[in-house]
Amino acid sequence: MVVLSRAFNNFNRGDLGSVLAYHKTAPPVDRVVPPPTFTPLAHVMLAAGVFGNLFPATRIDHANHLPPMPQIGANLAYGQHFARFCQACHGENLSGAPADDPPAPPAANLTLGGELVGWNEADFATPVRTGATPSGRHLDEVMPFKIFSDMTDDEVNAVWLYLKPLPAKPFNSE
Repeated sequence: MVVLSRAFNNFNRGDLGSVLAYHKTAPPVDRVVPPPTFTPLAHVMLAAGVFGNLFPATRIDHANHLPPMPQIGANLAYGQHFARFCQACHGENLSGAPADDPPAPPAANLTLGGELVGWNEADFATPVRTGATPSGRHLDEVMPFKIFSDMTDDEVNAVWLYLKPLPAKPFNSE
């Protein structure tokens, strides 16, 4: 959930309303979560960055205003809307990024400078929905393909329409 806080910062009013409506249907949880406690060694390790970024709230734009909702369908604007969630792990320009969580693998380059070169829409849809690339490589469980497997064809197509014309960039480049 560490990197997803950045993606949620890009929710629009419709997204936020959907999440709130869902949470209102969930039963309450009857427990108190204790505040985190750290040993002196943990404080040193935290300061040294051993745990990655445990405080993502320090990296999001708190002045961000809710963006307008694009027209739903297989179109570039809707693809850009969905790709904001990809940016949380794959970097602002989607050219890949080292993982925020040290044991996790780096996020792949989603520009045509990465693995997507030579892919078509069906090649892109397969790993999004199944976690397996056209070459047979299985994505790490960090990639939330189980969640994305419920994306509609229009949603997957919209993301592909957004990614396809992005300029090819080397891994983790600006």
